[in-house]
Amino acid sequence: MSYRPLRSARHVTTALATLLAVSGLVACAARTTTDKALAAMPVPVTLLTQAAPLGDAPAQPVYALVLSDSDWEQLDGQIPEAALQGGRQADHAAQVIIVAFAGVKGSSGYQVSVREAALQASELIITVAITAPGADDIVEPASTLPFALAAIPRDALAAARSYAIVDEGGHTLIRNQITAP
Repeated sequence: MSYRPLRSARHVTTALATLLAVSGLVACAARTTTDKALAAMPVPVTLLTQAAPLGDAPAQPVYALVLSDSDWEQLDGQIPEAALQGGRQADHAAQVIIVAFAGVKGSSGYQVSVREAALQASELIITVAITAPGADDIVEPASTLPFALAAIPRDALAAARSYAIVDEGGHTLIRNQITAP
């Protein structure tokens, strides 16, 4: 009678395949848990004001997160006066203000909006959109200054170390560190 090993090549291959399948499931479960931990947590956004007053200055776009009343002094002359006045009236004790100013546009019909905010890892990501007038829209051929001011709860910043304001295509418009007021 000849001796035959209990583990043939086929048994070893089957055992290895089973081991790899189980380890793949464990790795997938661990990755899913990690992905959930890194998933963006939505932050409520409240629109404060949105307008496009006539004017040709200031000309350059400005995107900012206003943490305190004193931040408005730095924005003076960089955003439309209507945005500055509206922002100064906000409750800075409970809210942080998002400023989205698109710069000078060559006609009426432009609109700026703050679409959403989310905390991902330690960064607050704010998405803004600039909507141009449609091809069939009737517009005034005048310089306008479209802007939006929105608010998020101050406590939403507790875990954030930085913020980024991005457009709907995901392009970063500004990224800064968050410093306590």
